[in-house]
Amino acid sequence: MFLYNWQIREEWFKWCETISNEELTKKRIGGMGSIIHNLFHVIDCEQIWVNQMKGEPVVTKDINSIATLNDIKRFSNLTMRITQSLIESLTPEHIGQLSVWSREIGLKPISSDLIVREYS
Repeated sequence: MFLYNWQIREEWFKWCETISNEELTKKRIGGMGSIIHNLFHVIDCEQIWVNQMKGEPVVTKDINSIATLNDIKRFSNLTMRITQSLIESLTPEHIGQLSVWSREIGLKPISSDLIVREYS
């Protein structure tokens, strides 16, 4: 899901490149009050959640320090690095290992394929 979120986020960044910084920071009704602050909120929620899962300090960043699309991209890149380290520490050793052991005992492992998996 993180890869999906990052892809969507990158598409929003490209969309944001087509509008002025004035539009990005313009006060609006709802959400976090502006496009730029909504993007910040999405990224901030990810890093808070991931750092709490890792048992590491949450990055404290003042929402008002984010004033440009480049500020958001830098914060996104920092957060992606933090998240990637969590993903790398969990995936091979946990889900992948269960599949290895399943095959060792002659059973078909549970599919973790995000694309072909049926959701209920």
